[in-house]
Amino acid sequence: MAMVQTRSGTYNLRELKDIPHYEPGRPPRPLFDIGFMEELEPMWGHKWGAQSALGKIRVVMVTPPNREELAPEFREFRRQDPAFFGGERGEPDVALLQSQFEYFLSILRGEGIEVVGMNPPPVTQGLYVTPCGVTDSGMCVMLNGGVIIPRLALATRRGGEVYWTKRFAELGCPILYTVHGYGVFEGGNVAWLDPKHVMIGVGLRCNEEGVRQVEPIFRMAGVEEIHRVYLTSYVEHAIGNQHHLRSSFSMVGERLCVLYPPRMDHSTIEYLRSKKIKLIEAPEREMLNAACNILSLRPGKVLITAGNPVVAGRLRAEGLEVLEMEWSETVKRGYGAAGGGGPICSSFPLIREPGPML
Repeated sequence: MAMVQTRSGTYNLRELKDIPHYEPGRPPRPLFDIGFMEELEPMWGHKWGAQSALGKIRVVMVTPPNREELAPEFREFRRQDPAFFGGERGEPDVALLQSQFEYFLSILRGEGIEVVGMNPPPVTQGLYVTPCGVTDSGMCVMLNGGVIIPRLALATRRGGEVYWTKRFAELGCPILYTVHGYGVFEGGNVAWLDPKHVMIGVGLRCNEEGVRQVEPIFRMAGVEEIHRVYLTSYVEHAIGNQHHLRSSFSMVGERLCVLYPPRMDHSTIEYLRSKKIKLIEAPEREMLNAACNILSLRPGKVLITAGNPVVAGRLRAEGLEVLEMEWSETVKRGYGAAGGGGPICSSFPLIREPGPML
């Protein structure tokens, strides 16, 4: 490799013979036979991909509590209609929220996971509401090779798509697709069974058009089977409803999941049984405390919200190492409409090993 010095710096130039398909004295040939994934790490800097719920997490994105968004003037704005802003449980204690988040970070770092910040501005300008919610990076979807930018369902969140797009561009992570048109699609409705099998929830936070748009992107990333889960939804009364699939379902081990069956259609239960996946059912009280929103740190070790003794006990009985963390103030913020935002919703793996296959 030759070194060339110019006014603006020193550059490494490859030997011509090292360039693919180089032929002396002939025009360059197109690189039609070299795949995107072959060039992913040398071109984009990392082997981006988290197409698993169980593989060891290497890099994760998180967003710390935004004190500006919790300022008195914004709290007062939300008090105009707590149900609309998902705040039926009241506003969180800011100091306790921060303390719980710092403990969450210590768990991630203690596992040797590299933590990347979302880094939004102090106040995020939403399309309809200021500030809009961008703390839940899990609204995006990380496939092998890059990220899908969602199109959010709620007026209180819409506009966060812009901040995620900017941040992934800063990180050098490829953006494989941006949901558009009348498609609505949120990553909280994506549940990986393994890198080739995925379930996508259709309901209040994801429509059929959204799934139709992303399906070919999933296929290009190696997904062989996509199962739609038709989620139950509210009519007029929203309290207690879980609008994301991951509020009522998580893979926690090889052929092992935690779920709350009343939130999903019976065909999904039969689908899971056909894959020989063992079902651990969560009681309703614990489901509302984010008991089904479980983050697998690596095979055999999971992180759950404290205060869910039935689910925690059943996981330990299956031989899993279970870490519990207090997460009351994030649950209180209405992430998932009155009780949904657990460790999965509060983190977004950027690089994760494949984990076990079905």
